[in-house]
Amino acid sequence: MVSGCIPIAVEHLQVHSEIGYDLVDAKGLLLLKAGEKISPALISQFNRRGVRTVYLRRVAGATAAEAPQGTEEGAFSAASIGNRLFSGVAALSNQLVSGKIVSTEALVQSFETVDRHCQADRFTVLADAISSSNAHEGSPHHRGMRSAMISSAVALEMDLDSRARQLLFGAALMSDISLQMPRFVELRDQELRSVEQEHELRELYRQHPESSARLLETRMPDADPTMLTIIRQSHELCDGSGFPRGLRRHLLHPLSRIVVVVDAFVRLTETDSAGENIGLVPADALAYLVLHALYGVFDLEVVKALVATTAAYPVGTAVKLDDQRQATVVRSQGKHYLDPVVRIDGQTDLVDLRRAGIRIEAPLTAKSWRRLPKSLMNRRLWEPAFAPSSL
Repeated sequence: MVSGCIPIAVEHLQVHSEIGYDLVDAKGLLLLKAGEKISPALISQFNRRGVRTVYLRRVAGATAAEAPQGTEEGAFSAASIGNRLFSGVAALSNQLVSGKIVSTEALVQSFETVDRHCQADRFTVLADAISSSNAHEGSPHHRGMRSAMISSAVALEMDLDSRARQLLFGAALMSDISLQMPRFVELRDQELRSVEQEHELRELYRQHPESSARLLETRMPDADPTMLTIIRQSHELCDGSGFPRGLRRHLLHPLSRIVVVVDAFVRLTETDSAGENIGLVPADALAYLVLHALYGVFDLEVVKALVATTAAYPVGTAVKLDDQRQATVVRSQGKHYLDPVVRIDGQTDLVDLRRAGIRIEAPLTAKSWRRLPKSLMNRRLWEPAFAPSSL
């Protein structure tokens, strides 16, 4: 092992993710500078050369304040959580859909891993979830992965106990499991549908929270009834305009209100694998949720917790500063929502905008994100039941 470095398996490197430390080989030779993104070509090169392990090395001159919170090992293994969680939920979902009886053991293990990393360094976990660019993006597996990871961070912000965090994690991860059932997938993937098939597809979608809960009741016998309740309410809204039952705020479980807000954020920011439906810049998605929380659609306290967790410019957001430089947000600043810690493009040092007296001028769009026009702020944008092509 290279002295003073953290070993990481190549299989745990996430393509397109930005690394915070220099990436070096077994001899200490630089492979990738801190702040750069891991490319598919680099992974292919490792595979061709038979490289199985690389190392993360602290940038020379970095201070403890600049390093991610928590232990080094915990912070950097968190960068691979998304990939591992995606693989795990995909495997578990396939077992359930195929009719196998499973236990909650895999859910508990996944929760413990994510929760541990969130407590050590939630910013790395959020960056992995929010900035995730994946060939499966827009799929129920990927959506569940992102929702579970972000929900875990929000739960810590709201000071929920371990049991509540575990129930929330499981519900967020599995709430769309019935969208993998053969009939729904068959109708969704048809290019041309009859009026009857279109109606059937919409009805299957509107009933999928209940269908997902029933599926888990029969094929995951030890599933907690409270988790199933949260899943059943995962698309109910505080003003009664949700589905499938149109329940209002006072009838909703407090944890289901968190799942609803996070699910809306994930849907607003996700881009499908074909690139046809481009997600919103995370900062615009948050502004949208705040507005609709004030309208009474979402739980305002939950939206506040999401903003406090992610900042007005969430981790991973590319921004333009008022001195015309460009940067990437790497950490939020608690109540200082508009002044996160950023990494200036082309530099390795981190900058606390609040202390530096620098302001963010605007978020930058990327290939997978777009800005939200003001004219659409009042429209109901997160409701895919009325746009089956985006399911």
